[in-house]
Amino acid sequence: MNKMQYQTTRQSDKTYNFSEMIREGVPLEGGLFVLSEALSLSPDFLDSLGDLSFQDRAAALLGVFAPELSEDKINSICDKAFDVLRYQNELVYEAKPLNPYLLNPLFIFTEKGPSACYTDFTHAFSIACLEELMQPEEQWFVIAGESIQSIKSLVTLYNCESSWKPILIADQKSVNNYVLKEIQNLRSTTNIVSDHQSEVSGEYSENESELKILNNAESDQPNQTVSEDDFDLEELLKIYTINGKVQDVEYFTQSLFYDQDLRQELQKQNKYIATVGVLNFSQSIALFILLTSAYLDLLQQEVLEKKDNFALAFPNFNLDFIYVAQLLKKSGLPISHLFAASNSNRAIADFFRRGKYKLKRRFFRTNTPALDKIYFPNIERVLFEATDQDCSLIDQLMSDFMEKESLEIPSSIVSKLNGFLQTGYANNKQTVLQIKEWYIRTDYLLDPYTALTLDVLERFEQVALKMDKIIIPVIENPLISAQASAEAIFDTNKSRKRSYSQLLIDLSEESGISIPAAAYSSKNKPEVINFNIKQMSEQIATDLLSY
Repeated sequence: MNKMQYQTTRQSDKTYNFSEMIREGVPLEGGLFVLSEALSLSPDFLDSLGDLSFQDRAAALLGVFAPELSEDKINSICDKAFDVLRYQNELVYEAKPLNPYLLNPLFIFTEKGPSACYTDFTHAFSIACLEELMQPEEQWFVIAGESIQSIKSLVTLYNCESSWKPILIADQKSVNNYVLKEIQNLRSTTNIVSDHQSEVSGEYSENESELKILNNAESDQPNQTVSEDDFDLEELLKIYTINGKVQDVEYFTQSLFYDQDLRQELQKQNKYIATVGVLNFSQSIALFILLTSAYLDLLQQEVLEKKDNFALAFPNFNLDFIYVAQLLKKSGLPISHLFAASNSNRAIADFFRRGKYKLKRRFFRTNTPALDKIYFPNIERVLFEATDQDCSLIDQLMSDFMEKESLEIPSSIVSKLNGFLQTGYANNKQTVLQIKEWYIRTDYLLDPYTALTLDVLERFEQVALKMDKIIIPVIENPLISAQASAEAIFDTNKSRKRSYSQLLIDLSEESGISIPAAAYSSKNKPEVINFNIKQMSEQIATDLLSY
């Protein structure tokens, strides 16, 4: 394995080591960070990871991505990021079949964190990397701006003693009072949990005004009940909500990092901005670690064999799983196919099949809101790998894309992608029906994103049947999407005439799944600042410079 270096998608003559890449976050010169050459993991190296704990595997894999870091720094990052006290049942993730009677597909459960979404895992890793590489006296602002899930996960990582401050940016149309109160509830409860070194059970008392905080199973401390009146109101968060065209709002966060004047003015004050989510390459590293470790677990369980090829199937999100799957295949894992699912906002699925993509198109709000997107930043990384790391072509394609609001790639690249990647889409009704049918057959309640993926997967039955196994990362607890789940497994009157809180209780009792803290809301909500894009650019710049 070579000494790993990084470059941007649009420039190959300047390279960065891991530390430089993390501190830069999003390259000022444009594009996104990527590996400067393909990563290769030898069979002997993978074999050496088999018997290790997850944390030890993570440290060994991080050592490949960050060869300049000392063993102590690498271990510190992994200990912070994957502290089991942050995860339900002291499991960072769990790789196992969905049902003992079903050999295919397999599922990797990753919704073990405090906000019940896979971004708990990736954001914790990104923050741990950043904290380890900060210098004394620096002030860092960490931006979450791609989805409500991303915001919730960042909120759970922040406390009064953090060496950074969160900057939360959302599309005004995706935020309502309940979502705001969920975010504030996570802010409050995760800090209480941190103070008591315990975990949130997600259970309310009968009057639903008090949250029960349960200690770890090994603790002999009594359960504690904390009233919302105990929450520190001075710690209310601030969230920036933006009005504008969907694609412009989605691009807003990325554009902040390309504002040379802002970053230079911040640096004069020893201030810096970072991001969590798809823009930060550390998220790709975190998913690479997760999926590699899960694959090794399935080998250890003898569910997979080394000679087996396998496929990955997932919702498309920001194309993060697609990009990481490209890296995994090039690194040596025996991935034969990818299956990526879209909802009614199907343009990205059409793009991979036909090679044409437009930002100006119909847009839908669906029951899988994390997929309700028009602009996908990671499309740049996916194309970078598909074009064999052709920086000049990527620069041309992406420049034209932003100028003309449309993208067309060569037919040779379309053919290359179609040889590895199958895409499709499902609407709200198909997703709900899939939840219902799987619940009847397996007694397992799917989240809408997994149901969407399974519905699309069934369209490729002939291809899928050729696979020995299909692995599907489960990225969210099904009770987070209580309305869709209730619509699937309850009759119409019961799902529509109950309050959201009552639906959660009914779903938990019916399915046996504990209610995650992220599904509850407090009485309070963050301070909301709402402007159009131009005003918001000025407001955030002013706030960052004046903190």
